[in-house]
Amino acid sequence: MSEKKTGLAPVITVAIQKGGSAKTTLAVNLAAELGAQGFNVLLIDVDPQANASTHVCVAHPSTLSKNSSVLFRGSLEEIMESIQIETNPGFENVHLIPGSLELDQSVEEALRNYSPRPYEEMRRRIEMLREAYDVIIIDTPPSLRLLTGNALAASTHYIVPIETSSQYPLYGVADLTAFINRIKESINPELINIGAAILNLKP
Repeated sequence: MSEKKTGLAPVITVAIQKGGSAKTTLAVNLAAELGAQGFNVLLIDVDPQANASTHVCVAHPSTLSKNSSVLFRGSLEEIMESIQIETNPGFENVHLIPGSLELDQSVEEALRNYSPRPYEEMRRRIEMLREAYDVIIIDTPPSLRLLTGNALAASTHYIVPIETSSQYPLYGVADLTAFINRIKESINPELINIGAAILNLKP
């Protein structure tokens, strides 16, 4: 088993603005593999579609009273209540903060209208969790808006899944890079690119 990291957990965001690029698949499998190696993993789903949550969580995410919206506006108590400890087989040592449609319906609007620093609400709450885990992984929506921006602002590292079976995913990489650079320049200069996960999705 790999040696566990001491100190604060790294926070890894998986981001790309095109759907169908295996973003969630990468996040979920990375969490499962690290958990299988004995690391205590927290997977955070800030995609309103909640596909990562459906893979990992025993209960359907729509039935849960707390979800990742608390990372943008909740208290530490609410955040702790949102963590799902019981997960599906294959996700040993993996805990989950599930996604929800609420993220798209109300959280983005609240961030735009009421937060003095709309890209940094998640960052200060994530910091409260970094001592409790060996690694934190964030799955993001396929867009370059406030939810993805908050995840990148809260992260130490990021991975970009690039699907090679079509040229179209490559067109968005420049926009994503520019978006990440703005986050680095204005909020999170220490953000590190782990690399691009090259995925060939042809059957």
